[in-house]
This record gives sequence, C-alpha cells and structure tokens, in this order.
Amino acid sequence: MLSERSAVRTVSIFILLFACITVTSAQHHAGEKCSGCHAAFSLGGTVFAGYDEDAVEEGTALTLYRSDGSRVTLPASDEDGRIFASTVEEGAYLMQIGALRSRSWHALPAQKDCNSCHVKAGNLSAGRDRLLTPLHPELPAGNDCTPCHHYPASMRYARLATPGRLSGAERRPVTSGSAVVIAGQEYTFDPEDYDITTLRPDIFADGYFSLLDALLAVADRYGIPVALRWDEDCQTHFIDSVNGRAGDFWYNFSYDAGPTGTQNELRYRRQIRWEELLWQPGAWIRLSTGDDLEALRREFREEIARERSAGHVVPQVQISINPSNYRGNPPESHRITVSRSFRDVAVSAHDLRAEGGDSLYRRPFRRGVVTAMDLLFSLQDQGEIDMVGTAYFTHLAGKVMESYRVRALGFPDRGLAHASGNHGFVYTTGNGTPPQLVNGADGKQHVHADIHVIHAPDFARWRWIELGNPYYEDEEPTGVEEMLADYEAHAHGFRLQRPWPQPASGAVSLSFNVFAPGRFRITLHDMTGRRLRVLFDAAVDNVGVRQLPDAVRERTPGVYFVRMTDGRHTDVQKIIME
Repeated sequence: MLSERSAVRTVSIFILLFACITVTSAQHHAGEKCSGCHAAFSLGGTVFAGYDEDAVEEGTALTLYRSDGSRVTLPASDEDGRIFASTVEEGAYLMQIGALRSRSWHALPAQKDCNSCHVKAGNLSAGRDRLLTPLHPELPAGNDCTPCHHYPASMRYARLATPGRLSGAERRPVTSGSAVVIAGQEYTFDPEDYDITTLRPDIFADGYFSLLDALLAVADRYGIPVALRWDEDCQTHFIDSVNGRAGDFWYNFSYDAGPTGTQNELRYRRQIRWEELLWQPGAWIRLSTGDDLEALRREFREEIARERSAGHVVPQVQISINPSNYRGNPPESHRITVSRSFRDVAVSAHDLRAEGGDSLYRRPFRRGVVTAMDLLFSLQDQGEIDMVGTAYFTHLAGKVMESYRVRALGFPDRGLAHASGNHGFVYTTGNGTPPQLVNGADGKQHVHADIHVIHAPDFARWRWIELGNPYYEDEEPTGVEEMLADYEAHAHGFRLQRPWPQPASGAVSLSFNVFAPGRFRITLHDMTGRRLRVLFDAAVDNVGVRQLPDAVRERTPGVYFVRMTDGRHTDVQKIIME
C-alpha cells in the first residue's frame, strides 16, 4: 500500500505527464501566431508548401545567418510544418528556409513570430506597398536601402511586404548555364562534372578556379590537344596550338551569356590574363584567334617589370564624378562634382574577398591578392579619399553579379558622392589608355572590381555614369533592358531611349543619353520614311540623359519612327499611336 507522500508524488507525476501529453498532442493552429501560446519561443512559425498553399511542409531545413557569416542551424519543420526554437540569441539574422534565403534581416526576438508577417496572399497594405523583385540583392545589415536608393530615399524597409506564407518550396530564377566554346563547338560546363585543379593556386582559394582552368578541363574531357605555355615575363599562359593547329589563340568571355544573357560580349576583345579571371556560375569562355598577341606580350612584360621594380603601382589614376549633369540630382540630393588625378599610386591587398573566417559571401582568393577595388581602399589609406562605401549584389540589372559594388566615395575637401538608382560608378583599368586598350580590348570590361586581379597596369579610371531612361524611382521605372542598352551604346557616344508611354493615345515623351559631347539631330518620320518634323537639332555639351517631354503629339493612329543621329551613328525608335 502506498504511503500518503508516495501517492501524492505519483499523482503529481501523472498530472505532469498528462499536461505534457496534452501540450504535445493539442490542436496545432497552422499559420497562426505562435507567441500567443508559446511566449518562451525565441522563434516560431509554420512552413507551407507554397506562398498561397494550405498544406504544410515537413522536413524543411532552417538556418539563420549572422552578418559575419556565422550560422545557427535549427531543427527542420516537423510533421505539422512547425519550426521553433527557444535558445536563439538576440540579434539580426538572414533566415534560410530550405534553399531560399531571406533578403532582409530579421531582428530577434522582436520579429520572432514568422506567422505575423508571412500570411496567405502576403501582407501588402497602404503602408507596405513594395515587394522585392525576384533578383533583388540581399539588403545590407540593418536593412538600410540608402546605399542603392540614396536620393530620393523613397525605398525603405518599412515599405516591404511579404509575398505570402513561409515556404521553402519557392525558387528564385536559376542562373544561366555555363559553357566553353572551342573551334566553334559549344560545350556545356558544369563544375560538378569535373575535378579541376587550378593552374594558379597562388591566386585562388581551395575550390575556386579560373576561366582558363574551365576551358582546359573541357578540352581534356573531349580529347582536344592543347599546347599550353607559361611566359614568366608576362605572368600568363599562352596557347601555341589546338588540335595540332598553330595560331594566335586568346579568348572572349562573358559572365552571363546564357539564353537570356549578353551573348554579344563573346565578341569583345580582352586584355586581362585569363588564368586570373574567376569562373563564376553562368560564365562562358570562347577560344578566339586573330588577337594582337604581340601587343599583349609587350604590355604584359612592361607591366611585370614595373611590378618587380616597384610593386603594385598604377602610374595614372583618375576619378571623375560629374553628377550635376544628370537628372535626379537637384541641390537637395547633396551630390558633388569632383575630378581627381593621381600619379604612381601604390596599391596593397585589403582581402575583401580573401579566404579565411566566416562570410555570408564567397571568398575565392588567397590572402594578399590585389584587385582593382584595392586601388580605392589604398587611396583611402593614403588620405586621398576618406570613404569607400560598398554593397554586395547577387544580381545587377537582372544579370548575375555576386560581387561588391562601389556605392559611395568620400573626398576630404568636397564631401560624399553617392550612387543611387540608375546613377553610379563604373571603372576601367588595364594597359594602354582609356580610349585605346591594348589588343583593341573593349573598355566595358564587365569584370567587377573586387574580382579583377591586377599587377601594375598603366592606368585606372573611375567615373560616373547614368543608365536607362530618366523616370527616376517613380511610377515609370527604367527597366533592365534600357540600362543594358545604354551601357552597350556607350562607345557610340549617345543613345535614343525607348519612347514612353507605348502604345500611346496622347503625347509621347522622348529621352536620350549622351556619353560624349556633340551635335545631335532628332527627326520624326511616318511609316513610309517621310520626314514629318525636326524634334531636336542642337549641340549638347553636358553628358547625361536629356528629356523631350510630350515631343510627339500625332493625332493620326499608326506607326511612326523617331531617328537620332550625330552624323556618324544613327538610332531609330518606333512609336505606336492609337
């Protein structure tokens, strides 16, 4: 017979067990706030099969990332779709549900209840009226939008809405596939199918390799003999023959030349050492012939001799920022106009993308590798500039980037120059001169400064540019196509941009981007090509976008053409009047 004390203890244990069983087996209200019943949770939510699905998802992994790249791995969602934890430390985190990582930072414990915001059909409202586009980069720590939307600062974290319920089943657009082109034959390239050892382990961290490494791996896979030779004085490899055929072999490449990418880049001549060009997902490389290898060798030898004598020194550096000529820069934006020239700038490595330690983003290089972005950091070290602001972009203008981009430059005696919207900084560095790179290489290098390995090139130039039409962060956005088209037209000196609106039943506005001063003439023509009127005929001294508001007011429905010329190049745009 149990004693009274034992009986009490037994009843107490029974009651405790019953309570635990009751909590565990109680009705779970999927999608409702967790904090009402589970105040002790530091994080809680429900994972569904899709943004607007009612079915829950079991087994979806949950990982939290801090700004330094360190992570917290939590249990996957259970059979009721529940994710929860009670031991997550206070702080800001990017949250990855399955393969989908958030692009805004979540403050815990303040935002611990996932089901508060991630609701069916999303939480769009009058105050929350913005959704991130599928390829929008992750926000900087602190969810500060101003590195990209400095002026007007119309984009704010508080305006962001969720697209729907919490789901790991959603996918962002897939990166275009990579390829290698040899003798006109295109070979799909997936690094998972190869065991690649880089030619330059002094440059690339473990697991990373160059575009040349990819080309050689494909050639080896498909039995294409390649005679490769290292030139010590040039610090690069040259190919003497392919399939037994001698020639002046070099390369073309694009970091995004897939079906929806920039295939035309595969025609550009290049002057960057190919075994120093980082392979990235979506990259293409094409083996070319007919390049001026003698000029490349001459310039490379001169550059390496300078490096061996004085280190990583760039003889001529120019920074030219001229935003006052661009729309979107009224006085209250506080943007500055500044031009600076420097001689014999010593550049040191700052290891922004070097191996070692945790990081949210890839670190492809060995420590001590010098890149084009290190030039700006070195000028900051030397007191010539007092701020270099960067932000990491996974994509830019809809194209794969996976790099840091310069968003602000500060000058001690002038102030801060900001990038914003479709206004920003671009650069060119290499051998030759800015107008004429060696080998006739294209000045639009499309190699981001933080992954462009340099030695001691002849020059570096950073300048301001505006891409796309002038409808600036309002209801008529620029659009990816316009930005890319402007960039491609830069060498021609101008571009007539897409008329807006289209089709139109009233007035149509025109705009054009001038990259070099000149005299321009814009005319309107009917379907037969007959000129109807001159819309603009004048010299333009200031570069940048100019507008012709309500320039076309044709009342007769039909197709019209607008023609712009500088006497050498011509642009034509179509207008449809309804």
